[in-house]
Amino acid sequence: MPSEAAIKNKALNDQEMAEERTVLASKPQRLVFETTNRCNLRCEMCGQSHRDFVGKDLLPEVFRKTEPYWDTTHDASLFGWGEPLMNKHLGEYFDLLAPRGPRIFVLTNAMLLKQDMIDRFVAGGLSYLNFSVDGATADTYNRIRRNAKFETVIANISKVVAKRRELGVSHPYLRMVFVGMRSNIEEFPDFVDLAADLGMDEAKMVHMIAYGQAMVPEILFDHQERTNAILDEAERRAEARGIKLTIPDRFDLSGAAALAPETVQHKRCPRPWEEIFVQSDGKVRLCMLSKDIMGDLNAENVEDIWNNEKFQKVRATINTPQAMSTCAKCPQYKEMNVNDRAAFIQVATTLPGTAPPQPDAAQAEDTA
Repeated sequence: MPSEAAIKNKALNDQEMAEERTVLASKPQRLVFETTNRCNLRCEMCGQSHRDFVGKDLLPEVFRKTEPYWDTTHDASLFGWGEPLMNKHLGEYFDLLAPRGPRIFVLTNAMLLKQDMIDRFVAGGLSYLNFSVDGATADTYNRIRRNAKFETVIANISKVVAKRRELGVSHPYLRMVFVGMRSNIEEFPDFVDLAADLGMDEAKMVHMIAYGQAMVPEILFDHQERTNAILDEAERRAEARGIKLTIPDRFDLSGAAALAPETVQHKRCPRPWEEIFVQSDGKVRLCMLSKDIMGDLNAENVEDIWNNEKFQKVRATINTPQAMSTCAKCPQYKEMNVNDRAAFIQVATTLPGTAPPQPDAAQAEDTA
């Protein structure tokens, strides 16, 4: 439960964002910690399979440098480009943050989820636990999520539900997340049923983003009518089963978006006002998709970074035609414009903690 100080800070932060201030009196209302950029899986669509990540874990001494903001943080996330359970300090980070009051979020593929960590999360008041599950059947899931086993994941998810029921609590809020692509989208309505059967609070779909040229044929932008129909069916299933459903915007089939250039602008982005993203190596970025370094906690204090010249410049430009290129075609599900095909294709994008893509990949994106 966020503290009174966190609630007041969020209100001030929201106000300053509405006023488009570049220098903020408020503190970030959300801290995102990439606990690691290592992963135990190589899912066919993920940036992990199409980039060379350096493979680093967030160190305790870096994590603790954000403590000046812990008491005013409304939300804190403990995941980024890797599997958070691979960092041996994950439980320690959770234990440090939980008593300070923020709502804490964890996203996991659940393959490494052990009973002791389940007990720790549930007893410690974890707010949200998200599971990445990209199929309703073992065949589809195991094909997409290389090195994973559908049966293991379902069993581990069931253990969390069982623990929650054992303690008679409603936390953590449980959500199953589905990355939609052409080769699995037909299973999404069944995925909704699976989530309901398992006792989830919510089923969610996000669009697959092509980080490798081989994945471009999988983007749902090129299958708009069928995707919209499947989303309609998923909504019917969710309503019938009484489970919350979060899905992307429907594609505009009228052609109006293509005729109006202003409609392919990304949605207004709140992140430079709301969020600090701490990469696993201690560098601070705008969000997990931004390649731009705003500061470095190995050498700077978090309070000096929050209102530095880089943050001020981004706040002044991100929601204008002068937005940085990576922001202009943003694939982040909350800010993404589904009627902009460029947002689905990030073949040439440099991801945080990776080397730049090879020139031929960049050329491929430019000509896609």
